[in-house]
Amino acid sequence: MANRQPTVLVVDDSMLMRRKLISILEENGYKIIGEATNGIEALKKYREFMPNLVTLDILMPIRDGFFALREIRKFDPVAKVVMVSSTLTKEKINDAMKMGASNFLLKPFNAEQLINVVKSVV
Repeated sequence: MANRQPTVLVVDDSMLMRRKLISILEENGYKIIGEATNGIEALKKYREFMPNLVTLDILMPIRDGFFALREIRKFDPVAKVVMVSSTLTKEKINDAMKMGASNFLLKPFNAEQLINVVKSVV
């Protein structure tokens, strides 16, 4: 029996960033089961697909990544969520970890950094 590919929901309001994340993750054996551009979509798609992992931007329109993280963790207390942002200050990292983020990744990042963070979580 083949190993099941870990599934990932990619959440970022930037199409270019989603494409970069998806490309790197797929090249490394992860299955992308959904994309979202804001916190409301992220929560809806998390409930629908129940992925093994979520990559979650912080600054997004409508509802931000902190909203999505809080709501996803309410729905699934063991959800694995990696915050991916260019605005990660120590304070925001601490806030995210208190809310249940599994790890974080600072933009810009390279493929190796992304995969190392994802492997540490999945």
